[in-house]
Amino acid sequence: MGTEEKKEPEKTENRYEEIEKALKRTAKAVAISSDGKPEVRDIDAIRADTFTKLYSAMSSGTILTGTLSGCETAKNVITPELAVQGIVDYGGVKIIIPAKEMWTKIPEGLSEDASSKDKFKFYTSKVSAMLNAQIDFLVERVDKDKNIACASRASAMAIRRKQNYIRKMHGETESRMEKAVREKRRIEARVVSTSGTSVRIEIFGVETRVKAADACWRYVSKLSSVFHPGQHIYVIVKDMRIDKNTGDIEINASIKEATENMLLHNIKYYQEGSIQTGTISGKTVKGYYVAVGNTFTGIDVFCRRVMGQSMPQTGDIVACKINRIYDDGNASGKITRIIKPIQSISY
Repeated sequence: MGTEEKKEPEKTENRYEEIEKALKRTAKAVAISSDGKPEVRDIDAIRADTFTKLYSAMSSGTILTGTLSGCETAKNVITPELAVQGIVDYGGVKIIIPAKEMWTKIPEGLSEDASSKDKFKFYTSKVSAMLNAQIDFLVERVDKDKNIACASRASAMAIRRKQNYIRKMHGETESRMEKAVREKRRIEARVVSTSGTSVRIEIFGVETRVKAADACWRYVSKLSSVFHPGQHIYVIVKDMRIDKNTGDIEINASIKEATENMLLHNIKYYQEGSIQTGTISGKTVKGYYVAVGNTFTGIDVFCRRVMGQSMPQTGDIVACKINRIYDDGNASGKITRIIKPIQSISY
């Protein structure tokens, strides 16, 4: 009678522990191989591959894409638009993009008689606001010894504009974007920066600002809580003006029109004259916005009047009476009482 050989149990050492050990032994980095598994590679080998790509892109004029990861100020450079620099980590190589090369047009907000100090603050603020944004760039110079490369986002944007807005499609009488706008197609855009009241996006080399009214169907007090740099979204371009002589392009876009208006569906579940529980989601000089229901099934009720002597604050849970429902899914009413203040004391 034969005996079965006992197989040794397979080693189940965590592959990430192996990677960690390898990193401690030598200057290694973790890359993702073609089959999707983590792979430990020599940092110098990775950088060598990166420099090959950079030299090739520089000679061919190929546009590269990366994530803006830093904002720095160059030493011993007195010109603000050259001293303030955006940084992209591209395969272990530091890509430097001066503020002058970050935009085709200087962002609004800088006065012509601004001092050098004010310019430094302005450019630092604008570049910093773009951190984590995905941007295109053209490589202009490579310094392998210093492990850096200098690039221009503005030049890459100019090429994107020419390809998509100016140049006519083969056998067509209009450009790719002209056709997309005419047919009211959804167009992919990149979020470049956000603020409380607007979202700045880039559509094939053209930046435009989307105001709160065109960003969301529901009321949002701070758009930065919904959108962030690096995010890819869809928009509908409502209006576009192209000056083919100067190359200037102006776009009026809407984020919300590229999505379904959920309010038209949700409003059917509410009645005029009903009293609903909601949360104060924001306030303006004209009144309060009360969010009734949840994010997916709720509505916003704009209340100009507040019953009682106490004035509610953002975050308070209140009761509101819906006086009127409109065809666009919005509603108006009044706050009848504060149910639970946001600063209430728990016993």
